[in-house]
Amino acid sequence: MRKRATFAVLAAATVLGGLAAPAAQADDIQGDTRITNVVVNGGKDIVVGTTKAKTVTATVTATDAAGIEDGDVYLWRGADAENPDGFIVSNEDAANCVASSATTSTCSVTLTVDPAWLFNTDAGTWKVGVWAWGADGDYANVDAFRTTRLQRYSKLTANASPEPVKKGATLTVSGNLT
Repeated sequence: MRKRATFAVLAAATVLGGLAAPAAQADDIQGDTRITNVVVNGGKDIVVGTTKAKTVTATVTATDAAGIEDGDVYLWRGADAENPDGFIVSNEDAANCVASSATTSTCSVTLTVDPAWLFNTDAGTWKVGVWAWGADGDYANVDAFRTTRLQRYSKLTANASPEPVKKGATLTVSGNLT
């Protein structure tokens, strides 16, 4: 789909060149298409390690009198989607849309977050932007429908010694945060 390909190219340019995000206005709605729900990673935080890309599923539920043709979800951070502080994470493949009625569909997309693109400062709250296209050409784009959290994977280990512990004796606890 031309819209998706254009969006993917612009998102890649943002990642690689620090260019502006796609020229979408907040709450840009054409016609009767309405977005009713968006869920990223099952509502859980996105936890990214240091070497392997993290793939998460996002779903968008939308309505249009003519039915829903397609949907998309993208992640960004900052005050303005046109000039985000962080890169845009977007879907490059077609959404899998399943109709629950003649007017409502839920579209699933896969988002990939590559740790090579991240700095530690990227951990935190990201805005969830969403598109939905009606079968009649209507669309809705909301740059900040909700938020999600991006975290770096961390592991805390702890060990108490000596074992067994005796009443009144000194207990030493040591560990690592990686």
